[in-house]
Amino acid sequence: MKFFFSALFFLFIGISVNAQKFKSTEPSSAISDIHVISAVSNIFLISEGNKPVFNDSLSVVANGLLNKAIKDNLVSFKEIKEIDEKGVDSLIKNKAIIALFNEIFRNKKLDSVKIPQAFNTLFGDKAKYTLVTLQRGFTRNKGNFGKQVGKSLATGLLTLGMVNSTPIKYNSSIYVCIINNELKKISFFNYSVQQIDPLDSAAIQKQYLKLFQKYFN
Repeated sequence: MKFFFSALFFLFIGISVNAQKFKSTEPSSAISDIHVISAVSNIFLISEGNKPVFNDSLSVVANGLLNKAIKDNLVSFKEIKEIDEKGVDSLIKNKAIIALFNEIFRNKKLDSVKIPQAFNTLFGDKAKYTLVTLQRGFTRNKGNFGKQVGKSLATGLLTLGMVNSTPIKYNSSIYVCIINNELKKISFFNYSVQQIDPLDSAAIQKQYLKLFQKYFN
């Protein structure tokens, strides 16, 4: 389990930088009868140095904040329903959603994305459209960031500025997509990578809202 989440953390750091944002194959006006899956949040805690360690408790807290943001910003959609996830294994769901976004990132065109069978098995027959959200990010223990900045400055002085990697205090990366279950294709995809605390409710609300602004305007 620990290896799975560590690999996930570094995987998304790599693809977030290189991938293109905001893609769609259908206009927002076509999106109706949409079912919402509760978001998946994978949050890491940096306690020592710059080493991120997956933290289940913080993931639960961040997940609650993100799901609230999702519910608060559903006014743009028509015929919204929440999918009943009773009996759905959380680890299987987590892996299925990660596999879905990995598939999106592997393809340059949304039309080329094949919805993973694991996802179809869990949620593919619930409605015409499905809204899927994944978050990964990290936060730090109090005092950790100041120590890392101090180390970075010292390294810069010793190397005459040739080596001076400034640490990032926080990170919240949110990935969203809308699936057309009838056509088995992705109708909309966007993501946001920001240096904000994933446990900051107001910041997460703003980050999530911006993901759909261009699509509905």
